[in-house]
Amino acid sequence: MRREVPDPDNEFLRVWWQERRRAARRVFNDPDQVEQIVTILDAGLAE
Repeated sequence: MRREVPDPDNEFLRVWWQERRRAARRVFNDPDQVEQIVTILDAGLAE
């Protein structure tokens, strides 16, 4: 995300993050799978 939007607004990132988590919960019903996706998203957000 940070590569696509060079200087993102903190509010933009917060909303984006919430939407990604919602999507992961819809697609992956297994809590372990959701945690794996969250870990991947966290790693991507930190870059």
